[in-house]
Amino acid sequence: MEIPRNKKIYDTLIQELSDRLNRQGDDAQDPASTSQGQLIRIIAQLKSLRMRETALNAIMKRYEDQEWKPDTTIPELPETLQAQVDSLQRGTIPVVMFPESTLCKAFPPLPPGMEQFVVKEGKGAGVYYYNPRKIEESQILEAVRNGAHGKLLGHIQDNMEAMEGGNPVVVQAVREGIVVQDSLVDGTKPELVQAQAEVLKERHPGSMIRIRVGLDALLDRLGESLDPD
Repeated sequence: MEIPRNKKIYDTLIQELSDRLNRQGDDAQDPASTSQGQLIRIIAQLKSLRMRETALNAIMKRYEDQEWKPDTTIPELPETLQAQVDSLQRGTIPVVMFPESTLCKAFPPLPPGMEQFVVKEGKGAGVYYYNPRKIEESQILEAVRNGAHGKLLGHIQDNMEAMEGGNPVVVQAVREGIVVQDSLVDGTKPELVQAQAEVLKERHPGSMIRIRVGLDALLDRLGESLDPD
């Protein structure tokens, strides 16, 4: 996958690294000419850029292999699905949804005491695991019919609302290095970002909240994150 902008940045960094290395050789007696930290920074940037291009290629391969459609929800990672089911079992959330795009083999086992049902049509189509002590099947079905199933899942905005301001961000709950849940929010409204963060903290106690944008959020969803955390 060719990324012209990245290539330009990459070439610029290569040139800067080359210039600094040459300068270091010419001015070896001058310890202030080029610091080790400057070289390390440039090398780290080059490595990150190369990793990012590798990750993007991996995304394209997955897209082709899975035959995802442009309007299909990108499936969450199996470890994310398991973490959500763990929260369901702990009683901190009432329901977990697996959209149609989720591969059946990725479904975690249904925990004891929980129930499941399938919605075959509409935007809320998918498999639902739920806690019958906290919510009834009829309530979930009503939310699906009204297009409000996202609220049940802890999202304060739907995707269209989140993108209206032109700067959507992803609020994530992360536990033990795993993204437990992510929600798209209008990044031009800090109060909504904070509200979404509070919802996720309540749904997944002990999780760290972080904000992601653009490619980084997509890479997280696909398990190609460049973040060491």
